[in-house]
Amino acid sequence: LEVEMASALQDALASAIPLQQYPKCLYHIHVTVLQDDGSALSAAIVAASLAVCDAGMEMVDLVCASTVACMNTSSSSSSSENTTTTMTMIADPTEDEMLVADATLTIAVMPNWKEVTLWEHQQTAGRQPLSSEESSRALELCRDGCRTMHKFMKQSLMANHESGQP
Repeated sequence: LEVEMASALQDALASAIPLQQYPKCLYHIHVTVLQDDGSALSAAIVAASLAVCDAGMEMVDLVCASTVACMNTSSSSSSSENTTTTMTMIADPTEDEMLVADATLTIAVMPNWKEVTLWEHQQTAGRQPLSSEESSRALELCRDGCRTMHKFMKQSLMANHESGQP
């Protein structure tokens, strides 16, 4: 799991840091997850992006990330015995929600460039794959999460810069 997360983190940040301008430099980004209550990859990407920017390293754009869990929920009407199954999408799911989800989608984007730097879709074995409509809904919810996160990231960086804190 750690190797997969490290690889995904590297993929998400690689296009945001112009490494070709510094051919002899080596960047080490270490992320320590103290507690994983779900959406740890998204949180790690956001934290690493903020740390790189706050350290004064040149970046093409901030990298924002968001995770959505998709799960089928059943509801039955009181007047009939029919059961209706609908796809429920949960933004920033907890670990428990991710464990029972039919699928999870994590994306990382550079919002100003409108470029996706990471697309990670995990389908739970034995579950029905998402339809194209459900995938589109999950993607749009992830994009909304990234847009919202980008606003908070900018506010945090500006507040940190204005206060003069290192």
